[in-house]
Amino acid sequence: MNEQMNTQSKNIADTAIPNLPDTAESITLYDRMLCDLQILVNCTKDSVALLKEIKSLTVFNKKVLNLEDLVLYTGLSESTIYKLSRQDLIPKGQNTEMRKLFFEKDRIDAWLLGKPDISDAYFEEKFNERLLKNKR
Repeated sequence: MNEQMNTQSKNIADTAIPNLPDTAESITLYDRMLCDLQILVNCTKDSVALLKEIKSLTVFNKKVLNLEDLVLYTGLSESTIYKLSRQDLIPKGQNTEMRKLFFEKDRIDAWLLGKPDISDAYFEEKFNERLLKNKR
């Protein structure tokens, strides 16, 4: 990975300074620029990680959560949340006009405190109950 970053950095530096003479002074300048570029890349990665962490903290202040927020808030996977919502086993918004899922944080908290069963066996049981109910 380090080699790939060095290659990418050199390619960027080569396009930034295409006609640099091949002298000891220019090589030193090139190395300094390469080092600066690597520092910039590392700072950018750190900044992105920090922004993602800050975004995840904002979830705690929202009253209404979307699917991405709920994944961060509960630690459940998207597929588990979809399974729960399809079978109405998780409290969700009732607006049928919207295609996206939304969840009230207070209702989710109450549901989580009630120790919900989210095992595959429970999903299958509820699914089978719905099938039987719909056959009648």
